[in-house]
Amino acid sequence: MKIIFFMFAFGIFVLLSSIVSAECPIKVEAKTASALIAEIPSIDSDLASCPISIPSQMKKLVKNGDFLVSITDNDDIVATITEGNITSVKVQEGAPFDYKVTLSSCQLDNILSKENKVGAFAAYYLSGNANLGASGFVNKVKLWFAKRFAKSSLKDIQVAVDDCVNVTIKDNKPSNCYETYLPGYSEYSDPKVKEEWDKRLRETGNVCQTQTSEAPKGGECKYLYEQIKNNDKKWVCWYS
Repeated sequence: MKIIFFMFAFGIFVLLSSIVSAECPIKVEAKTASALIAEIPSIDSDLASCPISIPSQMKKLVKNGDFLVSITDNDDIVATITEGNITSVKVQEGAPFDYKVTLSSCQLDNILSKENKVGAFAAYYLSGNANLGASGFVNKVKLWFAKRFAKSSLKDIQVAVDDCVNVTIKDNKPSNCYETYLPGYSEYSDPKVKEEWDKRLRETGNVCQTQTSEAPKGGECKYLYEQIKNNDKKWVCWYS
């Protein structure tokens, strides 16, 4: 039961954050929650032609269903599992789920930055700052039994993580800049531009765009792109 819980608790995170498959062209390198969310459309596209098998122990809990990663201060991610394979991942708010993990962007940033991602999640779960939930009677019963035997196993693998409760976060986002979606830009269809922009996002973790021609105010843009379309100028800013 400990092993089952262990694989359930973090199986989806491991697969979403560091998928590497010899059979499939899927490799996720995101180190922040925002960067991971930005990569979801390309991951989903790859999964459509090459689903990824989940760990065998995890299949004992959910062979078919939806696993929700609920990020309290960002978009949610839902992974669909079909016959023991992850067949789709979407950015979707309020999605139905069979099981879910709830945590903050700060916690997910920490987890993605660690070599031992499972140990990082264990630390947040044991501290009560990350939660596991289920929907439906059968799923809730399975999870209840799993949680009863989890703590001793998780204590052995947890690693040091940042305090995301009392931490003061430096906000480098310009005051006149708003979250944006890179695949929505026509420039992004150019493979060379996509490669460079994705690299910037992985490095900084955040990207925003102004709504007017006024340059970004305040904050700190590590990279800037001046977009001019139909004599309308806007700025795209990558920031940490």
